[in-house]
Amino acid sequence: MKKKSPLYKSINILLQSAFLLFLTGSVFSIRAQNTRYVKPSASGSADGSSWANASNNLQAVIDVAANNDTIWIAAGTYQPGNNQWFNLTKALNIYGGFSGNETSLHERSPNTAPTILKGNGSSVLRWTGMGKRFWTG
Repeated sequence: MKKKSPLYKSINILLQSAFLLFLTGSVFSIRAQNTRYVKPSASGSADGSSWANASNNLQAVIDVAANNDTIWIAAGTYQPGNNQWFNLTKALNIYGGFSGNETSLHERSPNTAPTILKGNGSSVLRWTGMGKRFWTG
């Protein structure tokens, strides 16, 4: 039986490691990121699953969103309860400036459909989690 060279063994280990990393990355990226919807008046089931079922409770949508989900917020003014704030505990992508019927992020218009997070005498947003945070109104 022919003995394998050290170079062959190194390449084999490298290929196995690369394959394992590829599989691991594939497993962790299987969960699709969701887009959730908020507008001033709740509609449909109000679960935030679409514009037709948009929720009017921004904090509730933040709470049910998973890491890296996206939240689209229609034009309007949103204010947390007394002495409270919108509490972000995970990495979310949050965009405002929607009319409430868009299907693409590029259709929003923050200048003509402003989304306002209004303060209540204290903080409006509180980031207590780890990860990226993105807000554009």
